[in-house]
Amino acid sequence: MSALNDKVVIVTGGSSGTGRATALSFARKGAKVVITARRAVPLEETAADHPNNIGLVADAAEPRPALSAALAPTTTSGAGARSWNGFAEGRLLVLVV
Repeated sequence: MSALNDKVVIVTGGSSGTGRATALSFARKGAKVVITARRAVPLEETAADHPNNIGLVADAAEPRPALSAALAPTTTSGAGARSWNGFAEGRLLVLVV
């Protein structure tokens, strides 16, 4: 059992490059990972790569729309849409900006 099991990690810019690798690494170690990015398609692809991931289209430079989306009951992206249920139960452990 990993120390990251059921802990919540938020990775901004997580749809590509280092952010993507970071998000997937945390997910493989048991964390529930909220990935934010500006581009929906790469975000959806990254979120779909692991069941512990959930994606949120948001720009870290504009926090109000991101907060509104985060408070919604489900993600709004296509086939990869998943409920936020279960994520809210974990404790925020890491924020990667």
